[in-house]
Amino acid sequence: MTDQFLSTCFESVVSIDVWYQYNTKSQANDIIQNNEFNRRNILIQEISQHWKDVKRHVQFSVEIHELDLLGQWKPVEVDAQEKIISGGIYRLKQGQSKRLVIQLRIIPRSDPMPLLLHEVRSVEIGSITTKSIHEPCQLDSYQDEDLQCLRAKWFSYIEKRKIYLESQINNLSEQTNKTQIDIHRESILLQELVRLAEEHNIASFPPSSSGIPGCPAAWNPPLTIETHRPIVFLNLDPLDINKSNNTAGLQATLSKENKTPMFQLPLIHHASDEICAVAQWDPAIHESTTM
Repeated sequence: MTDQFLSTCFESVVSIDVWYQYNTKSQANDIIQNNEFNRRNILIQEISQHWKDVKRHVQFSVEIHELDLLGQWKPVEVDAQEKIISGGIYRLKQGQSKRLVIQLRIIPRSDPMPLLLHEVRSVEIGSITTKSIHEPCQLDSYQDEDLQCLRAKWFSYIEKRKIYLESQINNLSEQTNKTQIDIHRESILLQELVRLAEEHNIASFPPSSSGIPGCPAAWNPPLTIETHRPIVFLNLDPLDINKSNNTAGLQATLSKENKTPMFQLPLIHHASDEICAVAQWDPAIHESTTM
């Protein structure tokens, strides 16, 4: 830095030109992307709220009891590990008679539509299979038959709505002299058609923790509680409600469930103040070496 430069700075004026480029296209694209993102989030919230209004959570718990040294029925130990997605492993003793304690409980929520459970009428057990806990695919009570049935009905509704909208749009597009009302209606129909496409995409790939059927599990369950929660579809369609196979969850099968007959266990206790049942179980009925 010379004396001449300092003198120029103090006594004269130094001209500085600042060059920049203002990219309006990039900002416009950002605004469009933000609007699309916000619109999708709003739609996800609307769909999530709809399912929240018609969905109930039922907790199903099973305890296996054995006789202790004092001759009293006590729950067997459950080995709960992080890698066991079924909630845990019962530490059973061979050659002992056992009891199954089944309990159903509706998770309380402040929703307008109630779901009432009355009693456990029967308990069945069977389809004994073996699997190593070190295998990558573990066993649990998750099944997606009811989820696929629910999605099929959802997609059917979307398709019917789409066909109707396309027919209305085609009728308007064929008109030669459109009024302002026709133009406005055509715009609304096009927006609804786009919304249906987004709804179909959300139904196929629901976001995590959205509460939409089929969304990935994103929670840390307590010990002995399974990570994945299956859906039981209660179909109240008047056209299907009287069918013989309309019982909720009747068609659901679990992973590795085979075609061997299930054994109905005798019930020895019903609780009047809660949805609970106790069934006597003799593992010898399965004629399995693993039991």
